[in-house]
Amino acid sequence: MKSTKVISPLLSCQALTELLRSPPKRISILEADIGKQFQQEFQSTHIPQARYFDQLECTQPTKLIPRGLPEIKCFESYLSRLGVSNNDHIVLYDRSPMGFYASTRAWWLFKTYGVNSLSILNGGFLKWLKETNKTESSDNNPAKTEETGKFTVRFNEQMIKNYNDILNLVSTNSKESQLVDARPPSLFNGANAGHIRGSLNVPYSQLFDQTNQGLKSNDELKKVFTDAGVNLSKPSIYSCQTGTTASALAFAAHILAQQSLSVYNGSFGEWKELAPPEFIVRDQIMLPVRTGFQLLTRWRPFLIHPSVRNVITGRSRSEAPQSVPDDWGTLKPLDKDPVSTPIVRDQKRVGAPNEVKGKEIEILWPTEREIQEGEYGKPQWERKQINHIWYGYDFNDKFQDEAKMKQRMFSLVSVGLFLFWFMWRYFPDRLLTNWCQREAYLRLAAHESLGQPGVSPWYVDPTKVEPYLPTDEELGDMQIEI
Repeated sequence: MKSTKVISPLLSCQALTELLRSPPKRISILEADIGKQFQQEFQSTHIPQARYFDQLECTQPTKLIPRGLPEIKCFESYLSRLGVSNNDHIVLYDRSPMGFYASTRAWWLFKTYGVNSLSILNGGFLKWLKETNKTESSDNNPAKTEETGKFTVRFNEQMIKNYNDILNLVSTNSKESQLVDARPPSLFNGANAGHIRGSLNVPYSQLFDQTNQGLKSNDELKKVFTDAGVNLSKPSIYSCQTGTTASALAFAAHILAQQSLSVYNGSFGEWKELAPPEFIVRDQIMLPVRTGFQLLTRWRPFLIHPSVRNVITGRSRSEAPQSVPDDWGTLKPLDKDPVSTPIVRDQKRVGAPNEVKGKEIEILWPTEREIQEGEYGKPQWERKQINHIWYGYDFNDKFQDEAKMKQRMFSLVSVGLFLFWFMWRYFPDRLLTNWCQREAYLRLAAHESLGQPGVSPWYVDPTKVEPYLPTDEELGDMQIEI
């Protein structure tokens, strides 16, 4: 008697390799896709024995539900032509970066149509190439045009919810089921998007381990759901924008042994069009802003500079300040510390610690020149301005000289460039380009309203020219070259 081996719903590449080598039952491998996006890539290379499965086959997209359920009879014939039967164990994979986009949507579709023996390849085709690199082309595995299997749909209505189900749940404030949204926070809380009232947010991207290129471990997944407020012991309805990434949340919850789960196929794309406004929550995202304390801390070295402080407080420069800030904004008494001027690398710092000697750093230590000339013993406001570059605006005050230079540069350069751009952008259209284009559109509209062609091949009406043209008899044997 052949033993029945239980196949995990989440397969590693190694597990799938062993499954292909010695399958405990008949295996059908399907590369899931949505709308034949990767059909050409599949034909060139794919996992051995895989068949291409387009989920939009046998569907009729609508404005509200672009990815609806396939028509049952057509779907049964389609799966039978792929060689899939109800007794097979179906392994799904896709070509998305993590392998859980089209494959999880196909997983939910098969669960809805009554298939319970399902698995998804963790990491998808990209991880299979990275770890195994065993592939084949469609030449070695040609597509089948006739039914080689027998697949029958057994519809499971517990796996799918429609608009009326969600409306009844929200309008009655029922706590029977949890609504969980898979969209990113920018869409879930966005003022231009929003979410279903009472729903929780578990972003689709939080399900994956970027390093290992696959689904996170069960403990990590459980923490993701728990942190979002989802109780896996209660029924959950998963949604997103079109019902695709919601299927990934449903699959992750299935791995975590959630008993009752379903997917709202129309999701928020349908809900925002049909639901009453009071059932749509649109939160304005509050972007982080700097507090006043943070701004003052950022600008503190500038604000406590002597020249700026004098302007703010209205104190004249003749009044002697008692302290000056260093590079970290700490006030130092002027009668003990020297000026705070940038140190050149090759200047010798007398008495400076060894760790700061010869470094390009502002530090409050006097130079030998300051000591030799006796400037170090004077208060800062009486010292000579050593190595100061004058800009020619004020030769008595270096702060006023620098401030006036910056003021002139701002006025001439910044404001000048802006005024030049403004005049260039909004100057009158001297070539009348816009006027000609507008008149051309008006002429085309007039011709269309009269039922005439928009542009006539005749620049001049032929009936007005023909009387002045020579007849064939007048031309005789004369050759005409055009």
